[in-house]
This record gives sequence, structure tokens and C-alpha cells, in this order.
Amino acid sequence: LAIHTLGGYFLFYIFSRIAWSYIFRLPESQNSNGESFDVTDKVSQERIKYNTLFGCLQGIGFILCLHQGPSIYFFSVLLILYGISSLKGSKWNPILTWVVTSIVLVTADVYAGY
Repeated sequence: LAIHTLGGYFLFYIFSRIAWSYIFRLPESQNSNGESFDVTDKVSQERIKYNTLFGCLQGIGFILCLHQGPSIYFFSVLLILYGISSLKGSKWNPILTWVVTSIVLVTADVYAGY
């Protein structure tokens, strides 16, 4: 079952990579002479940004595909803690961090894991 899942995901990755490049019309990373562009070039920066976004979305999709329910819980905890960390300099930052992580520890103990 796992091999079929990984094989299917690999095919999905290849086809989605092609579709991603087609939808966003990403420019080539080399000019007609075969020389690479400078990475500080604006076109190269756009290509790097979209490829990074694609890699992040594919990675999250892969984790959700393999681990299903527990990964959704894990990502929601990470998202909540990231939101709390954006309260820089606030007195609520350490209080909320301790409360949320304590709740996560208690629920993990009660339900014997994630």
C-alpha cells in the first residue's frame, strides 16, 4: 500500500510540477546561449519564489497524504504557536505560549499521542 501511495504521489508531483510551470509561465533559468542567469536578477528571484512556494505546498501535501489526521493536528498546533509568536513584545506572548503548549501536552497524554 505504501509503495503504491508513494508511486502515485511521485506521478502527481511530476504532473503538478509541469502544470505549475505552465500556469505561472515561469521563465527559463538559462538564456539561449546556455548561460545561467544571475540569481540577483528580478526574473530569477520570481522563479525562486514560485519554486519555493511549490516545494512547500508539495511537502505539506505529502505529509498530509502519508500521515492524515495526526498531521492536521500537528500543523494546527504549529499555526497557533506561530500566531502567538507574532505577538512580539506583548505580555500575552509568554502566557499564551505556556497555556497552549500545556494544553497540547495534556491532550497528548490523555489520548496517548497525537
